[in-house]
Amino acid sequence: MLLLTPIERDADAGTSGWVVVDREQGISVSQRDEPNRQFPTFKGVGNVKASIYDVLAVILDSDSHTQWIHDCKRAEKLATLSDHEIIVYNRTDAPWPFKDRDVVLKGTLKIVTPGKQIIAKFRVTDDSLKPRVPDVIRMPHLSGHWKLTQLKNGTQVEYKVNADPAGKLWAWLVERTARDIPMYTIVGLRRQVAKTKGKYDAEIATYKARGF
Repeated sequence: MLLLTPIERDADAGTSGWVVVDREQGISVSQRDEPNRQFPTFKGVGNVKASIYDVLAVILDSDSHTQWIHDCKRAEKLATLSDHEIIVYNRTDAPWPFKDRDVVLKGTLKIVTPGKQIIAKFRVTDDSLKPRVPDVIRMPHLSGHWKLTQLKNGTQVEYKVNADPAGKLWAWLVERTARDIPMYTIVGLRRQVAKTKGKYDAEIATYKARGF
């Protein structure tokens, strides 16, 4: 789950209604209930001991998302539209007896301050690039962002998701998902950044040359 459109009007706007539901390993997880929807908007905030470019490189490597995004069963980049826009596919594993969910997303990078703050928002887009999979529910809505802010000794990461997974889900699964996905995804990101240190040096040089 990557990237951004310049203006996004959804539950991500504003600061009211957020409730902290978990704090572990230096990561804070919050959620906010949405009208007429059983699934809340959730976000996780935590720090990664690496530069903003090291973190960005891992996030933009969509084909590797199964290695660190929580419950990500399949991921792939479907198209590159420009230096700042891509189309990606993501499939989320669901426990039995529920069906997996999948989604096609369009994302665009917004460089707020080069080398200091970068936002990568993502939103559901035309899914014609990826045929539907039998017994997998395609989500009608998913949007959110990765907001990266360079700190003195690392990068602050905010991961926010507003989703409609469609269908009925048990309350315990909704609660677990809203807590676990942001928490374990940021934990996974930390591990992946440490594990791939140096792997993306060429990509990072390109980011800097393009003024990211």
